[in-house]
Amino acid sequence: MDKVLHIPPAIKPNEAALVRADISHFVLHSVVSSQIDEIVFHAAKREVEHALINSKLLFTILRPNGYMQNVAWTRELVSDEGRFVMPYWADAPTAWVDRRDHAEALARVLTEPGYLFGTYESLGTEEPLIRHEMAVILAETLGRPVAAEAMDVEAYSEIRGWETRPATEVERLSTMFTYFDVIGGYTGNSKALEIILGRKPRSYRGFAADFVAGNA
Repeated sequence: MDKVLHIPPAIKPNEAALVRADISHFVLHSVVSSQIDEIVFHAAKREVEHALINSKLLFTILRPNGYMQNVAWTRELVSDEGRFVMPYWADAPTAWVDRRDHAEALARVLTEPGYLFGTYESLGTEEPLIRHEMAVILAETLGRPVAAEAMDVEAYSEIRGWETRPATEVERLSTMFTYFDVIGGYTGNSKALEIILGRKPRSYRGFAADFVAGNA
């Protein structure tokens, strides 16, 4: 095996179990702000980064933030009821990335020279957005009112797609929502991703247009 793209399982314990192998390039799909201890699965990703750096493998680390496509979890509430819900403060400033741009960046890092030993934030928004701003964009795209709301974590975990997750995962995930309520969301900008892509990443408005049209 020559190159590896490692995507550690999300919200799982014991992620940092790397095996030594003769690999020319190990690319790690990590997470933005892995230094935040209050978000327990972010701290776990930092342990993976630490293990990789100490492994003596040739590596590149990409740190994506939340995907714009995550709105799909509550698509019916947005399109049918005009409710853009997340289980945290709607004024928390948060950076986002279109997963198509992140996937392209991973492909470039794996197939093009010049990325060894680099650690890059994979953020698609030029500056963080609050969910009220995102709701305005969704409303303009849908042609109907959309309002950003904060939903209780327990109620949010009962939305379709979450009901099969173990309670331990929901508990680990809730540490992120608590952090967002107290401190705010993921911050950062799109400069590093722009360098990798050779173009500006997709904006939230551009994503919303594709998403409503069914292309994202």
